[in-house]
Amino acid sequence: MTKLFRLLFLVAPCTMAYCQPNTEVYLFDLKVEDSLIFITNPVNISNNPGYDNQPSFLSDSRGILFSSARDGQTDIRKYDIVNNSSTWLTETEGSEYSPTQMPDQQNISSIVLEKDGRQLLWSYPLSGGNGTELIPYLKIGYHVWFSTDHLFAYVLGPQSMLQSIDLNRKTAEIITQNIGRSLHKIPGTGEISYIDKSDTEWKITTYNPSSGESQGLVSTPDGSEDMIWLNDGSVLIGDNSKIMRWHTKWSPQWQMIRDLSESGKSGITRLAVSPDHKKLAVVVTE
Repeated sequence: MTKLFRLLFLVAPCTMAYCQPNTEVYLFDLKVEDSLIFITNPVNISNNPGYDNQPSFLSDSRGILFSSARDGQTDIRKYDIVNNSSTWLTETEGSEYSPTQMPDQQNISSIVLEKDGRQLLWSYPLSGGNGTELIPYLKIGYHVWFSTDHLFAYVLGPQSMLQSIDLNRKTAEIITQNIGRSLHKIPGTGEISYIDKSDTEWKITTYNPSSGESQGLVSTPDGSEDMIWLNDGSVLIGDNSKIMRWHTKWSPQWQMIRDLSESGKSGITRLAVSPDHKKLAVVVTE
């Protein structure tokens, strides 16, 4: 166990500021019927030149957060699904990434890349306002909340690390190394998942915080790492223009659900599903 204040910044070969393609966030209707999944009616909700990425839904399924380019940096936007409108939640000197509603429902956590190169986890009121630094000295790339004061993070370094962070105890424990950016709580379990990149075939892997045990589930399509879990136990993952599904019962081998090249879209990166499982957000390269 390592005290947070003893940890130094870690240098990564590629920071967010220099790895931004032109991307857009599309919102689809989602319907799951046992072996069948329907992904229909795409709407471009970012509609903005430059980088628009890293969507995550609010707990009421009525809104979605994402990082959006503005004036040479990125700020957090909130899209209102009911009213088909968007608002800016931040306007800072740095850039915000991976906005995520926190377990208290009142705040957003976000990676902040400051102009001096610092890259830390901050929180912002969901209603708007000034932010607060959550974790000093850890250069965090991606994160997922496990409980009110416990999160798991992709920490940048010579090898990306999965760390378990306890805000109350102010500790960070290294779980494993050489992971991908896709971190998720697994619905209906007390586990999280991450992408194990320690071998030539990347593997979706579960981690149980209670037992400390990890288990590999399935290799991802070649070069793919951006995935989500559905409540029925399915995994959806982006594979260039294709959205693929894996399920132990319905599709134990990766099965194509939809090919977005039919509508001229490709380069799928992030995916996000609404809590009510009626909407799917998909990021594509423009």
